[in-house]
Amino acid sequence: MGIILISPVTLSEDNAFCMAKTFDNNYFIRDDKKFDYIIGSDRLPHFRVLFWVPKESVNITPYTPYNIKTNVSDHGPIEEWIVADSDTYVNDMKLIYVFVPKRFILLCGFDFWEYVYIRYDS
Repeated sequence: MGIILISPVTLSEDNAFCMAKTFDNNYFIRDDKKFDYIIGSDRLPHFRVLFWVPKESVNITPYTPYNIKTNVSDHGPIEEWIVADSDTYVNDMKLIYVFVPKRFILLCGFDFWEYVYIRYDS
């Protein structure tokens, strides 16, 4: 298990270097708003965790540094969860979303975003 260092400063256009650094030497910034939801075609909310990553990031994969069961009710392991680009940029960072299965949220509660991290290649 690695060490996670988190800076408490929020992201703004003036302060785009507030980093949460993981033991993978990747960095990302959790948005001030940790998660949101959209209403899908099924008329149900679909939750997504928000991250800022360097805009040249590729192969973004969610993971959890804890031993949490993510393959809940056949939603698949966390590595198969959907990562979506928002086309929103601030300085050299882009906003991405990790869509989180509802069963995982029920299992972890509304602090579910604390268990979702990301890896990427530059």
